[in-house]
Amino acid sequence: MVYVNNLSHFLMGAPSTMMTTAATLSLLMSCANTAIANTPWVMEAESSSLYYSFVSEAFDEKYLGEEDATSIADIEQTTHWIHYFYGLNERLTLSVQTGYTQSEWDGSDYEYSGRADSRLGATYEWMNQFVDERAWTVSLYGALTLAGTYERGAPGRPHAPGDGADGVEAALLAGRQISETISTQATFGLRLRGDDVPDEIYYGGAFHFSLSSQLTGSLAFDAIRALDGSDIPNHGGEFHKTHEDRATLDAVLSYNLAGFTLIGGYAQVIDISGIAETRNTGKSEILHFSIGYHY
Repeated sequence: MVYVNNLSHFLMGAPSTMMTTAATLSLLMSCANTAIANTPWVMEAESSSLYYSFVSEAFDEKYLGEEDATSIADIEQTTHWIHYFYGLNERLTLSVQTGYTQSEWDGSDYEYSGRADSRLGATYEWMNQFVDERAWTVSLYGALTLAGTYERGAPGRPHAPGDGADGVEAALLAGRQISETISTQATFGLRLRGDDVPDEIYYGGAFHFSLSSQLTGSLAFDAIRALDGSDIPNHGGEFHKTHEDRATLDAVLSYNLAGFTLIGGYAQVIDISGIAETRNTGKSEILHFSIGYHY
């Protein structure tokens, strides 16, 4: 695909009851790219969380290869997500993510739309900061990706909601509750893709801070790095073969009341040489909103 990544916000439900101060700290993580970032804290056994998310991404500047950003006609993408989480037991959370996505290019009548790439995942809590008397809570995450039903990008139509490929992924998730009001987490994962789409690694980190018993803020950094693929001018219009590197900075606020959670955030694709580099992607601004219920 060109420029537009498949957007998603994979939002965990309530932390495990093993976290003694969970009532004052909502540990929610938002990720504005294809790297689905789960928290290392699993759900309570036999509990569920259901979320609806709306994500809007737009940009009018692009990075071709390793060049600096240059102008392009505006490209926009909107995605409606449904996320479901279930605590199978005290150490294992199952998750499902699916939705509908659409992208369009200003000045063109052609639109891509269809079911977004979907994920079936599981998070296993390997060790818990409080129960195992460790410095960090560490979990293992694995998922299957099912390709969406939209069309891929093609010559003359340089936008698409995703790469349109099945895949598998695995990640190591680590988190630490520093105090009753501050926590941090980190992610490192590998995603293997089929149908000529480049494999990629993803990584990131976040700080969460409690502003009150109900209001929580988060600041997250996430990055994706392709392991192979070609630059946009060199792939002959087969955009799914693109080598895409992408990094985002995301600011999020969440509010919890009577089992409901409201989440809003703003993310920006950033380019910092040697730290957060971009390649064959858009200089995007991303707005997202979610509402969920834990039961």
